[in-house]
Amino acid sequence: MACLIPLSTERGLLALIFFASLLTTWYWTNYPGFLPDVPEWLGLKLVQLYGAENAEQIADLEVIVGLVVSWIFYSAIAVIFLGIRRAVAKRDVNL
Repeated sequence: MACLIPLSTERGLLALIFFASLLTTWYWTNYPGFLPDVPEWLGLKLVQLYGAENAEQIADLEVIVGLVVSWIFYSAIAVIFLGIRRAVAKRDVNL
């Protein structure tokens, strides 16, 4: 089965991380029990730093936090995946 986004290109990998982050953020904001909640002290600090004054601004902050957290998560997964793929390719060449 062919992959719609070629993972061999940096652009394809970035697109995959981007869409996975969008989907995770959407799911996280619409179904809050899906992932653990942000600790209250961290949430209050983020609201203070962001300067949120009403519920709409807090919702914007939730989306920003969701995108940042999911981007970091999927980027780490991609780095691990690429490292494993490189190690397997290197091992196959040495055989």
